Amino acid sequence: MERITHILATLAIAPMCTRSEATYIEDAGLGTWTKQEMIVAIQTGVRPDGRMLAPIMPWRAYAELTKSDAGAIVD
Repeated sequence: MERITHILATLAIAPMCTRSEATYIEDAGLGTWTKQEMIVAIQTGVRPDGRMLAPIMPWRAYAELTKSDAGAIVD
């Protein structure tokens, strides 16, 4: 299960970054997003500022995730 969670996290978060893992910088990029904002972005494709994520983010594939499952990706 841990391996699957890692794969899903990489697939979900990587398109929002330029690397295959999310590196949080507290005052920039994803570091300024709350966990809830990341979950919304994963499930809806909408960034905290209201803009859509880049087309490469496959948010439609994650739209049916429960908040708990989406939260596991973010954690």
